[in-house]
Amino acid sequence: MNEIERLQAEIAERQEQLIKLQSSTVCGVLALKLKKLRKEAGLTQTQVSSVLKITTSGYAFHEHGERSMSPDQLVAIADFYDVSVDWLLGRTDKKDFTEAEQ
Repeated sequence: MNEIERLQAEIAERQEQLIKLQSSTVCGVLALKLKKLRKEAGLTQTQVSSVLKITTSGYAFHEHGERSMSPDQLVAIADFYDVSVDWLLGRTDKKDFTEAEQ
């Protein structure tokens, strides 16, 4: 393997690591916010899972950052808590639409 091939392989590996890190960061941010919102609302995982029409254990995976949500689930949870999907995913600090309009 020549120097150029070695560098290309290293770049590809680092890009893959970055994608994994970004994915885990989004899941981690979402997990923290899901748990925070649920506790602030005084709800159980079972109650929230019924809103999403998933199992309680499936919802628990979301709160632990072990599984990502589908777009439909993200919209449903954002609507349920009246927050923006962008806030849930950590793309903005503005929690709701009223803040986003200002």
